[in-house]
Amino acid sequence: MLFRFARRFYRHTFSLQETQKFFTSCKTSRDIKPAIISITNFMKTEKLPDIPFRNILWGIAYLKQVNLNESNFGKEITNQFNANKNYYSNDTWALLLYLTKVHSLHDPNFVKNLYRDIPKHINQLGLKFFCYCIDGLTYRTDLLTQEIMDRVHEEIIRLEGKLKEEDLRIITSNLKTLNKYYVGSHKAYDSLENEIFRLKDVLSLRTIATAMSSFSIVARIKTLKIYSIMLKPIIAKLPEINDTCSIPMILNVYCQYVNLRLFEGLFDACAQIILQNPEPYMKSNLDMLMTIHSFSKTGLYSEIIDLVPIYVKELPANIKQEPSNLGVFFIAILKYPLPTDYLQKCLRWLVEGQHLLFNHHKAKILMRLVTNNIDCPEFFAHCLETVKFTDLDILYFKAIIPKLKALGFSINAENTNNNN
Repeated sequence: MLFRFARRFYRHTFSLQETQKFFTSCKTSRDIKPAIISITNFMKTEKLPDIPFRNILWGIAYLKQVNLNESNFGKEITNQFNANKNYYSNDTWALLLYLTKVHSLHDPNFVKNLYRDIPKHINQLGLKFFCYCIDGLTYRTDLLTQEIMDRVHEEIIRLEGKLKEEDLRIITSNLKTLNKYYVGSHKAYDSLENEIFRLKDVLSLRTIATAMSSFSIVARIKTLKIYSIMLKPIIAKLPEINDTCSIPMILNVYCQYVNLRLFEGLFDACAQIILQNPEPYMKSNLDMLMTIHSFSKTGLYSEIIDLVPIYVKELPANIKQEPSNLGVFFIAILKYPLPTDYLQKCLRWLVEGQHLLFNHHKAKILMRLVTNNIDCPEFFAHCLETVKFTDLDILYFKAIIPKLKALGFSINAENTNNNN
């Protein structure tokens, strides 16, 4: 009996010591391979207690050089959990869900089972592990269900008043992705709004931008309360920014609204900062894209667009090869007069990438060209073959319908006479 007790005690002590050693090795990036071999061998024969197993999972979060899909280590982790999953806590489950995303774990049945169990676990988590959970959920959006999203929103409502800045950033950034598939209760957005108001004096500009951008899915049915209330705190924080991506993110949030005159003070302040030191905003391709897209919505600030020919000599790959980015670039840049040589370069880029563009982007680019009397025969011919105008397009293009017809486009404008 004493021997059995000693053996159980030794096993437990060994697992605690080894997992702590493993966790430390992962954080320091030293001696990782021996630690992995040791833990892998141990898991083949022993059941790890909950806390040591969770320490292993935390350690894995630091690992960049280990492919769990190509090692016995990853297999033993899934085996360990599957064999003892009723023994492990909700927190351990949440951390494992997060790690399937971090390391792109490809065991399809294992990942499906984790998602299947979400409704059972998600409302039993503390704040920290709820953040792990919602971060992990964006890995396999094809496995999402309305029930899962409803539980996520319930938890956000329950956590109102408890969030810190990092929690708010994690929850809202992942919620924006999840809501492309299932929206859920709008009461959760009320809770997030309240958290932004509560924390507004301590939040960084980047966190504010991340949080507010998550509202874009429901912006049309929500009031402008958060956007108007946050305007003064945001403008006050602008001189303090230490990461230039914050301004493009903020502009991208506010440019969604038709009446941009409400936010004129914000656009003026951002334009002034960008013009004082334009290089960081123009050299980062996606920041440049968000910046010119946002300012082009106003129809003003041509001096911002004037920066593009100076800094964007060739079209960056992450714009050229991404249909959405490509369309947004041309819609923004062609709204303003350009130097002749740069305009010709843009038209060449347009023709080269026209086959990638979305139909609704082609229609808007076509409108820009025709409105500004810019001739691009190759693009016009391409649009004649590929673009089908919607009723909304026809209303939008009412002023240039005669020019479009002259180019050969067939447009039924019967129902546009009574519309502005």
